[in-house]
Amino acid sequence: MRTLEIANAADQLVADAGSRDACRLAREAGIIVLFRPFRRQKGAYAIINDTPFMFIKDDLPEAERSMVILHEIGHHCLHRDAARMAGGFRDTQLFDRANARMETEANLFAAEILLPDEDFLDDVANGYSLHEIAAQMNCDRNLAALKADILIERGAPLSPQEHRNDFLRAASG
Repeated sequence: MRTLEIANAADQLVADAGSRDACRLAREAGIIVLFRPFRRQKGAYAIINDTPFMFIKDDLPEAERSMVILHEIGHHCLHRDAARMAGGFRDTQLFDRANARMETEANLFAAEILLPDEDFLDDVANGYSLHEIAAQMNCDRNLAALKADILIERGAPLSPQEHRNDFLRAASG
């Protein structure tokens, strides 16, 4: 999928739900969210008997939990058929090229919901660096870099930013 198609899908979900709250969006999307005491894994998405589930590490800080939930909602909205065929996605898997693309797409989806255009662009106008914007918006720097990519696609005069796609995969320790 193209960046703007992903952003538009995220925006439509927000408009339909009337909220950017991760747990509310999961409920609105019909996903059952279960918290589990994972040791390393942060999240997983699966369809079991035609019911979508996400499993989230139960001790994540709230901001990280929201990022992971939004990422998993991205898989639900963008990759449901692939998840059904694969038996779900786990963030500790080794990803082939197709799965790396899906991870990037789910991250773009999460960035679009978590970081409203106006807030991001206001911070840019105020001279904040990408690191400062991420801190201000309580998100990972990589997610902020992906939001910059979305805004560039929309015509904002920003510079592309380096980012990693595996930042939500496994918890340290």
